[in-house]
Amino acid sequence: MSKTSEANIVWIVSFQIDETGRFLDYEIDQLDLHDHPEVGAKLTTLIGKGVFTSAEEAKVWAEKQFASRSGCSGCGCGGCCHEK
Repeated sequence: MSKTSEANIVWIVSFQIDETGRFLDYEIDQLDLHDHPEVGAKLTTLIGKGVFTSAEEAKVWAEKQFASRSGCSGCGCGGCCHEK
């Protein structure tokens, strides 16, 4: 893969959340921005906030988010505000 191609690849983290706001699972998907120029500019503004330039960065971020929010008591805050 060339440097130009690598610069167009991002990894996007998505979460499965139940009706109480508890994180159930997450998934990391690869997207080639070259194939989707209409979303490229929007997604690059989200680098570090659910969109990453490497799969490893995406996994580390997702694990942190998942660990900090999976214990919600059901108050709907997305992570348990009672533990903070």
